[in-house]
Amino acid sequence: MRPAKDGKYALIAGECRWKASELAKKETIPAIVRVVSDQQALELTIAENLQRQDLNCVDQARAFDRLSQEFQLTQEEIALRTGQTRSSVSNYLRLLRMPAPVLELLGAGSLSFGQAKVIMTVEDPQAIIRLAEKAASQGTPVRALEELVFNLSLPATGGREVGQKKYIDPNVRQAQGDLERRLGVRVKIRDSKGKGSILLQYRNLEDFDRVVGMLSGK
Repeated sequence: MRPAKDGKYALIAGECRWKASELAKKETIPAIVRVVSDQQALELTIAENLQRQDLNCVDQARAFDRLSQEFQLTQEEIALRTGQTRSSVSNYLRLLRMPAPVLELLGAGSLSFGQAKVIMTVEDPQAIIRLAEKAASQGTPVRALEELVFNLSLPATGGREVGQKKYIDPNVRQAQGDLERRLGVRVKIRDSKGKGSILLQYRNLEDFDRVVGMLSGK
C-alpha cells in the first residue's frame, strides 16, 4: 500500500489477501507501505493481477494497453515491468483490435487465448467473427482451428483454386502454426523436397518492427 489523502492508505497489491483477512475477522494485518508514483503503483497492481487465475485475457490486454496509453511505455518496457515476453505483450494488445463480439466471447471465457491467436491472423472481420463463434460453440481445438484458417488462405497463395487439394507435410504445417503463434503474423511456408521459402506477412509498421526485433534478437 501507499500513503493516500487525509492520512489514509491506498492498497496497491494484495486485495485477495486483504479480503481473506476480512472474512477471517482479523483486526490487523501485516503490510508494507511504499511511496511510489502513479505509474509504479499501476505496474505493481498489474503484476499482481497477472498472477490471478481468474483474470481473463481481455482484462490483461486492457491492463497492458493502459500502461501503453497512460504512460507511453513501449511493448518491450511493458514486458520488462510485468515479467512477460515482448511477443506475449504484443499478442495481448492485438486482441483489442478484434471485433467486439469476439472480445465478448474471450471475456466470457467461451474462447481461449490460444484460439484467438490463431483467429487474429485472418484479415476479414466477418470471417473472424464466424470462426470465433464456431470455435466457441464447438470447442474447436487450436490445431483444428489452424487447419481452418490455413484453408481460408489457400485462394491467395499463388493461383490455387478454391477447393483444390494439395498435400502439405504435417511437419511443415506444424512449423507454420508455431511461427504464427510466436511471431503474431501470418506465415506461409512453401516447401518442395526440403527446399522452399518462408513468407511473413505483416499488417503495419508496428508488426514489422516487432518481428524484425524478434528475429534479430533485440
